[in-house]
Amino acid sequence: MRRSRFALATLALALSITAAPSSARAQPTSPDATRTLLIGAADGDDAYLFSRISAAVRLSSGIIVVANQGSSELRWFSPTGRWIRSRGRQGDGPGEFRGLRRFLRLPGDSLLAEDGLSARMTLYDSAGALARSWNIAEAAASVTPPPLGRLRDGSFVALAERALARPPGYTRFEASVLRYRDGKIVDTLLTSVGGEWFTVGCGTQQSPGLCGVGVPYGLRSLAATAGPFVYLGNGERYEVQRLDVRTQRVDTLRRDVPARPLSAARRAAFIDSVSGMVTEARRELARQRFATAPVRRTMPFFELLATDDRGNLWVARPQERTGTVREWDVFSAEGRFVRTVMLQASLVVTAIAEGYVVGVTRDADGVEFVAVYRLR
Repeated sequence: MRRSRFALATLALALSITAAPSSARAQPTSPDATRTLLIGAADGDDAYLFSRISAAVRLSSGIIVVANQGSSELRWFSPTGRWIRSRGRQGDGPGEFRGLRRFLRLPGDSLLAEDGLSARMTLYDSAGALARSWNIAEAAASVTPPPLGRLRDGSFVALAERALARPPGYTRFEASVLRYRDGKIVDTLLTSVGGEWFTVGCGTQQSPGLCGVGVPYGLRSLAATAGPFVYLGNGERYEVQRLDVRTQRVDTLRRDVPARPLSAARRAAFIDSVSGMVTEARRELARQRFATAPVRRTMPFFELLATDDRGNLWVARPQERTGTVREWDVFSAEGRFVRTVMLQASLVVTAIAEGYVVGVTRDADGVEFVAVYRLR
């Protein structure tokens, strides 16, 4: 794998683009988007029953396409939520998937679905017909990082991580944005310190093992791409690196915002939630495993990165524990902070385009639905 000769050197010379300090204010309660469509059901027709949704987008026609991992299917729905067609199933043949993780909406409303276990991309045209498929890594690779998006030169980019220490215990990751061309990894575009993880010994004396427990509200390697730009960050500081692949110039997008403290109560609630909160015995086991994990005093400055069809970068701030909205800071394609948008806290955002936000939400019983919101 060839590392870009500009990527690391340019980091040290990065231009800082800093937004104006934000004034202190109360957590808003009113979202900036109105729900226009909800697709799914708790029972009934299989076409509306979802299991492990990994992607959902809205096409320019208003049609919604959903990647349902549980059935290895892509499902098309009308602008009113009526099922139109399904494509795919479990398998290794054309149009089949063993690990359907996500897909990308391409110009002309064609869709590129990614099979992480088969290391294969499958292209569907705007009518949902299978166009072609190809491998996205060397044939020996069994798992390849999922693509984040496609650059203007037709190549694809993906986020990869490398642990800097062996388990058990605490480790940081090195995060790299890779570029694919013609099915091969050809370059490393950007590299930085990424997320963190914590592993403990588990199992029995006769059958010992390792269990990854993570770090409560720990740092994560986050990346996104839009147009000619690649973004990389981890939330340790409010800094997002931005590479312009045309010029190899690296900027740093910043905002002057206060850190949000991580209370002991919130950390304890996180640990209990990891256990599934099924029984007190399960909760106690989770507490024991987290007992020696690193304790963060503050929340990450941001937890998610996304981009929209206009080339804007969306940066998700950590939400309040009891809040109903999540703050998303929006930066323009020129790297300027534009505004903060409030979206429903329960929505797992999967796509932002043409004034709409698409995502996954769950009801009180954990049933998955696809929700579409129109931005105000």
